[in-house]
Amino acid sequence: MIHKQLVTGMMAFIFLLTGCELLGDASVNTDNIPGPDDLPLDTVYIEVNDNIPFFTNEELEVSEPFHTYAPLDDLGRVGVADALLDIDLMPAEQRGSIGHIEPTGWIQGNYEIVSGNWLYNRSHLIGHQMTGYDGRDNLMTGTRQFNVEGMLPFENFVANVVEDREMQVRYRITPLFEEDNLLSHGILMEGFSVDDDGETLTFNVFVPNQQDGIELDYETGDHELIE
Repeated sequence: MIHKQLVTGMMAFIFLLTGCELLGDASVNTDNIPGPDDLPLDTVYIEVNDNIPFFTNEELEVSEPFHTYAPLDDLGRVGVADALLDIDLMPAEQRGSIGHIEPTGWIQGNYEIVSGNWLYNRSHLIGHQMTGYDGRDNLMTGTRQFNVEGMLPFENFVANVVEDREMQVRYRITPLFEEDNLLSHGILMEGFSVDDDGETLTFNVFVPNQQDGIELDYETGDHELIE
């Protein structure tokens, strides 16, 4: 299992989930998740709801593999990505070029303190290794830290369970935007192995979209070095 960070003293913060259309009867609860002004420092992720996903019984009874993506909103922002992952969905081919896609908040920066120097990645909501899908509605602007240290360990965990154990995993990514901000301040990641009622894989975490040493403007995606 992935090592779980214990975070204490997190202030309760209730905000509106804007730009994120919930699919079907998804019951995502965004209470007690930090907003952009209250992001926890030096934290890669925070467990939500005692690490128990918000999937309803009906959502867990789906047996046919699928992956769906909310349409871009009026500002061009991505919404909820929802899936029942299965080994049959996993691609055989390598990922193609996505360099022409610029998600909302894409104001690229280059800093020596960032691994690889480039501040922003085109972050898949549902990783390419899961479905092979690289559409615009599956890509958001995420920092290098968010993408590699926050999302990737969970994505690899899910992919390994699907591929090596040939299990189905219910999976949902909810990007969080406050008001008309173009840069998401984080995502909610939910995963549940349906074959064994979550015994192998269960998580519900908030991954903040931030970068150590860099101040982000979530309204625009602009940024500057913290002196």
